[in-house]
Amino acid sequence: MGRSAINITEMAIQDVNSQGILPGITLSAVQFNSLTNQYLAVQNGINLANTSGVVAVIGELFSSVTAPLALTTKAYNLPQCSGSATSPVLSDKSTYTTFLRTLPPDNFQGPAIANFVYANNWRNVIVIYSSDTYGTSLMQAFQAQAQTLGINIQLSQPYNSPASAPAVFSDTANRIQSSGCRIIIFLGYDTDTLLYLQLASSMGMVGPSYVYIGSDGMSTIVSDAQPSDLANLPGFIYLGALENGGNSITQSVISRFQAAYGQTPGADSLFFYDWNVNTVQDIYNRRANLSFANILTTFTGATGQVAFSSNGDRLAPYAVTNLQSAPGGGISAVQTSIIQTDGTVTVLSPTLFFSGSSTPPQDSIAIPQMVMSYSSTSPMVLVIVYSIAAILWVNRAAPIVQKMSLPFLLLINIGLMLSWMSVYAYSGNTTAATCRFQSWVMWIAFSMVFANLFVKVYRIHKIFGNTKMQKLNLSNWILMSGSFGLILVNVIIIIAWNVVDPLSPVRVTTRSYWYLDCQSASSVNQSGFSNALLVYNGILLLGVTYLAYKTRNVAAQFRESNWIAYCGLFIILCGSVVIILLMSSNDYVGTYSVRMWVIALGNFVTYYCLIGRVIVTILSDLVEVGSKTSKHTSSATASATATSQTRGHTKAVQKSADHKRTFAIKIKAAALFAKWESARIKVFDNESIICIYHKKKTSDESHVKSGICCYFHDCLVSSPRGNKMFKLTVGSETFSITMASENEMDEFILAVTDDGNQSGFSTASPTKASHAVLHH
Repeated sequence: MGRSAINITEMAIQDVNSQGILPGITLSAVQFNSLTNQYLAVQNGINLANTSGVVAVIGELFSSVTAPLALTTKAYNLPQCSGSATSPVLSDKSTYTTFLRTLPPDNFQGPAIANFVYANNWRNVIVIYSSDTYGTSLMQAFQAQAQTLGINIQLSQPYNSPASAPAVFSDTANRIQSSGCRIIIFLGYDTDTLLYLQLASSMGMVGPSYVYIGSDGMSTIVSDAQPSDLANLPGFIYLGALENGGNSITQSVISRFQAAYGQTPGADSLFFYDWNVNTVQDIYNRRANLSFANILTTFTGATGQVAFSSNGDRLAPYAVTNLQSAPGGGISAVQTSIIQTDGTVTVLSPTLFFSGSSTPPQDSIAIPQMVMSYSSTSPMVLVIVYSIAAILWVNRAAPIVQKMSLPFLLLINIGLMLSWMSVYAYSGNTTAATCRFQSWVMWIAFSMVFANLFVKVYRIHKIFGNTKMQKLNLSNWILMSGSFGLILVNVIIIIAWNVVDPLSPVRVTTRSYWYLDCQSASSVNQSGFSNALLVYNGILLLGVTYLAYKTRNVAAQFRESNWIAYCGLFIILCGSVVIILLMSSNDYVGTYSVRMWVIALGNFVTYYCLIGRVIVTILSDLVEVGSKTSKHTSSATASATATSQTRGHTKAVQKSADHKRTFAIKIKAAALFAKWESARIKVFDNESIICIYHKKKTSDESHVKSGICCYFHDCLVSSPRGNKMFKLTVGSETFSITMASENEMDEFILAVTDDGNQSGFSTASPTKASHAVLHH
C-alpha cells in the first residue's frame, strides 16, 4: 500500500475506536511490507493469521499481489479488503471467498473507457496494455465492450511492466505511427506511460492530432512526472472510479487529512477509508461462515453511496480526469465527465485536448488503399508460349529429346507455367482465397522444376559414378516416383500450414497508404512454416546445383549437367538478392516490383537453360531437313557431278580423284565461353571419315587418328545457319563450324552425302543415341 493509503486507513481505525463501535475493544494497525512481491505477500498473510488479535487484513495495492494474499487469508477465514485491486479474477467468490473491495473491478472499468470513446465519436483505437493481471483483464473487458459498440481495435500491443526505458516501446510506436490511427489507449501504469510519451514525443506523436487515454493506473502521473515530462501531458485523459463523494463525510476526511499530513489524500486513498461501521462487529467476531450478503450492505461513505454486487464488487461510476495546462504554468487535473454505471456520460466541463481546443480530433487519418493491379496479359501469353512444349511430344524421337527424358521435360515446363501464373496471386484484391493460392502456387512450381532436375542429375551422377559397374535400376518410373516424393514434402508442409494457421488478409498501414497483406494469426507459426519451406527448397536447389557441378565434365552430347548448373547458380544468386532486399525493406510497392522482376528473369533463364534450347534444336533440325530435301531434289542428276543452287546461280562441284578434301574453317566448341578458332576439316572419301584438325595443335593430317574424327554414318550434321554455318556432333562433342564460302559449304555437303557409289550419311537428324568415334 502507498503511504497515503496507509495514513488514511489508520485514520479510519481511529474513527472506529473514537465512535465506540467495538465497546471495550481498541483496534490498531500491524504493518507488513510485501515490496510488491507475491512470495512475500503470502508469507506476510501467514504471519498475520498467526499473530494474536488480528481480525482482518487491509490491502494489497496491486491485483497481482492481492490475489495470492487473498488465497492465504481464505485459508484462515480472515476477511480481506482492498481499496485499489481491480482485477476481475478477484470477483470469483468460489475461489476468493473472504475478499471484498471498495472500488469497482476492471470488468467495470474497461466498458467505462469504451463508453467514453464511443461518446466522443471515435471508432478506431489502438490499445497498449501491460502483460500482467491488471493490464490483460482490463484489455479483455475493454475489447468485449468495444466489439458491442462497433469500435475497431486496429492494434493491441502488450508490454512487460515495469518498462525499463523508452526504447522498450520502439516497435509499438513505429506500428502506431504507420497505422494512421490517432486514439491510443494505455492500460498500464503511469511510470510506463511517461516513458512511452518520451519516445512518442521524439517521433512527433504527441500533438494536436493525437489523443492518449489511460486507465486508473495513471492517477499519480502528474506527481511522478519529471519536469521534462510535463510538456507531454496537456490533453492527456485517464479514467478512474469516482472517489470524491462530494458529501460532508468526504469534506471531513479530506480536511482532517490535510491538517494531519499537510496535503490532500492520494489517489484511491478514500476507498481505503470507506468501512461499513455497522459491520465491523461482524468482522471482528470472525463468524465461521462469513456471508458477504449480510456484511456488504449499502451505506454512504467518503466516496459517496457505497453499494456492492452479490460477489463483493463495488458498484460505482467512473470519473474522467483531463490534464490541462495551468494558467500559471504546470499541469492541473480537471474532472470533466462522469461515466455512470449504466454507461451514459455526464459532461461536467469541456475536455481540452493537446491543442487547447475542446473539439475532439479525428480517430484516424484518411489514407488510400494500395492495390497492386497487374493488367498486362504477358504472363498468360508466356504460358501460351510455353505450351509450344508440345513440340517435345511430337518430336519425342529426336535425339536431344530422348537424351534429356521427355517426361521430366514436360513436368519442368508445367512448373515454369505455374510460376508465371503466381504473378496473379500477388496482384489485385487480396482475399482469403488468394492468400491460400500464394502459399501453394510458387512453392509447388519451384519443387516441380527442381525435383525433376534433381532426379535427372542424380541419374547422371549414379551412372558415371558407378566405378564398380553395379547394376542400376534408374528407369523413368523409378525416378518419377522420387520426383513426386520430393514434391510431396512441399505439399505436406503447405497442408499443415493451412490446417494449423492459414494465411489471411491483414491490414497494414504506412504513412501514405494501407494494403492487405497475407499473414497467419501467429507470427511464430508463419515464420516456422515459411522457414521450413525455405530451408527444404533451398536444400533441394543446392543439391541440384552440386550434382550438376559434379557431373559437368561427363561427355554428354547435349551437355545437360552444365546447363542445369548454370540454371541452379543463377537461381541461387537471384534468391540471395531477393531475400536481402525483402528483409531490408518494408516497402509494399518495392517488394512487389522486386518479386515480379525476379519471377520474370528467373523464368526466362530457367526456361532457356532447360526447355528453350531443346525446342530451338528441334526446330533447327526441322528447318535443316526441309532445306536439304529441297536442295537435293533440285540438284539431283544421273551423273557423278552434283549441281548446287546458291543465290540464284548454279555451280558444279566435281569430287577430286584422290578422294580427300580439305576445307579451311572457323570452329567453336559448345562450352559457354568458348571462342572461335581457325581449323581445317578433312573428308576421307575412301574411308568415309571426317576429321577436324586444330591449327594450334601439332598433328599429322595424313593420318586419320591425329584429328577428331568420326565415320560418315556416325556423325551428326545439324542446325544450319545461313549457307555457310552448321553444327557437327562427333561423339559427345558438338562444334559450331563456319565454312570459308558458300561453294565450299556445298562441296562439303556433297562430299559427305551418299552419291550412290559409296556409304555416306544424311544430314537429317539420325535416330542413334550413341556414336562410335575415332579420337586422336
